[in-house]
Order: sequence, then C-alpha cells, then structure tokens
Amino acid sequence: MPKDSLLSPSDKSLLVLLY
Repeated sequence: MPKDSLLSPSDKSLLVLLY
C-alpha cells in the first residue's frame, strides 16, 4: 500500500528525517 495514501506530505517529510 502506498505510504502517501496513509501519510500526509508533512508526515512524509518527518519520515524522511527519521529514516
């Protein structure tokens, strides 16, 4: 399942910082 569907652009940015 696409993460974009579950996460908002802002949340995705946070994930990029974490990972």
